[in-house]
Amino acid sequence: MGKKRDKFHEIDLIEVFSEIIASHNAKISANELATAFRNLSMKRLLLFPSVKETLKELRTLGAGVYLLSNAQECFTRTELEDMGLLELFDGIILSSEEGVKKPSERIFDRAFVQFGISPSDSYYVGNDLYDDVYGASRVGIKTIYI
Repeated sequence: MGKKRDKFHEIDLIEVFSEIIASHNAKISANELATAFRNLSMKRLLLFPSVKETLKELRTLGAGVYLLSNAQECFTRTELEDMGLLELFDGIILSSEEGVKKPSERIFDRAFVQFGISPSDSYYVGNDLYDDVYGASRVGIKTIYI
């Protein structure tokens, strides 16, 4: 954890939890600690109205539906599955897996390569003006701010 990182570096909380466990000789896995932490720190997890229907309709219309999120894998994939959303995405990139977060151009470029998409043919829907709108527009993606 003592390495110098660029300003868009993203940590992986599993590494952090592993260090905490090791320093305290705790008898718990990093994944168990991550789950406990998330459960204790979150009041509720709810979907916005019509999310599933909208994602299904986009796919029916032939659009690729991808998730590019500043999120921790140790929480996010399970939550997406629990909410019935995981199978509605054609691909997912999470910042903790990539080691870089939005608005870095590197994470958007990763999506272009991994999913074979081009910025000019893409729309980015996001709820953060800096990470989502600024980040996506910097690389030539049209944006929709919610």
